[in-house]
Amino acid sequence: MGGRGERARNGRDVGLPGRFAILTAAAGLVVVAVYLLSSPGLIDPTGHVVGRDFLNLRIAGELLNDGRMPVLFDGEAYLVASAAAA
Repeated sequence: MGGRGERARNGRDVGLPGRFAILTAAAGLVVVAVYLLSSPGLIDPTGHVVGRDFLNLRIAGELLNDGRMPVLFDGEAYLVASAAAA
């Protein structure tokens, strides 16, 4: 093969930006894997539900659909509604 650096499947030199992108993606996958593997069930290491961004969107939609918009602005009532949905 000759030449410097790593080569892509088509034989071209990947170059520094390509190697950096590959290493960054690999490091990101490792971080996500460690984060998820250290989570006991559906609770993440910080004590919150895994996927809480989706859960918040779903709960907000359900509350709006049920006509309970004021619950969105009441912190304690929202926590009760989110705990019931989780």
